[in-house]
Amino acid sequence: MRSPNLFVAFLTAMALRSTVTTAAAIAVSRPVDLQVVQRTDDGLGCVAITGAVSDVPEEGNSIEVRIVDGTTAGQWLRPDVTFEGRAFATALTLPAGGWYRLDCRLIRDGSPLAETAVDRVGVGEVFVVAGQSN
Repeated sequence: MRSPNLFVAFLTAMALRSTVTTAAAIAVSRPVDLQVVQRTDDGLGCVAITGAVSDVPEEGNSIEVRIVDGTTAGQWLRPDVTFEGRAFATALTLPAGGWYRLDCRLIRDGSPLAETAVDRVGVGEVFVVAGQSN
């Protein structure tokens, strides 16, 4: 004869298992850490931001970004973002200068679900140097 407590434990475990959900995630694929974007004559650079979100429905998501300059965090911005499924793309125009940290977060129903950062993104001069020795 089977114990009723074992049956109740089994049902409880199955109920708990069905309520466990995975956490939403966001990943930035561009820019990468230590990437420098070429500045223009007016001292600005366009930083393309691409990435993907996971473990959320494809519709109803938005992305917020902010720039941290040294120890000063800027305001969270909601730039125009293009979504293709769970992949996203946007861009920010930043002044030339030292290293910036790019914070990026996933927003759904007005609440942040996930956040990530790229620690060092620069805007400035990019030089390509090549040479040959005979």
